[in-house]
Amino acid sequence: RSGRMPQLILVTADSNLDAKAVVRSLQLMAPDARIACISSVPQIGALTNRGQSRLALLGIADPGGQTGLGFAEGASKSQGRAFEAGREAAMQAINDAKRADKPDVIIVNGTFGFEEEVLAGIENVVDGVPVIGGSAAGDLATQGWWVASAFRERVDVSNNGISVIMLWTSCHTATIYSSCYEPTACRGIVT
Repeated sequence: RSGRMPQLILVTADSNLDAKAVVRSLQLMAPDARIACISSVPQIGALTNRGQSRLALLGIADPGGQTGLGFAEGASKSQGRAFEAGREAAMQAINDAKRADKPDVIIVNGTFGFEEEVLAGIENVVDGVPVIGGSAAGDLATQGWWVASAFRERVDVSNNGISVIMLWTSCHTATIYSSCYEPTACRGIVT
């Protein structure tokens, strides 16, 4: 709506969609954008303010800011490999942005299994920065979940990967927690 081409496109997609086809289509529309995709529940995709959508996009344009994108394999193999994948993707994101200072916010999309180790690997590279993001979803029987990232010629798609996006913004950033759920009168204790 701003009339600017996005520098970053964040994507949530139905896990049955072809990740490479999604990325290629977006690259045609915004060839200089960094793209980070994560799969969601099959046949549902993303929950938006208009309901369910098989594909949801968030484009970010910040001409005064910078974005770095990193990707690594191994997020779901073992604790040690997940730590290294977090470190590797974080270092790639810093190198991609050509920055040495801390970013304002980090977005992480990864496959599930060792999320805490992935975050520890990222923190090993840059600590004290707010991190948002989530884990991929998909069909458990077929391991049909995936994450993808792309920038120009580089396109990475994996069901065992981590995508790290670092943002150095030209405006104030803040994080809030929101969900699709509303409180009820029902209460209980989880043990």
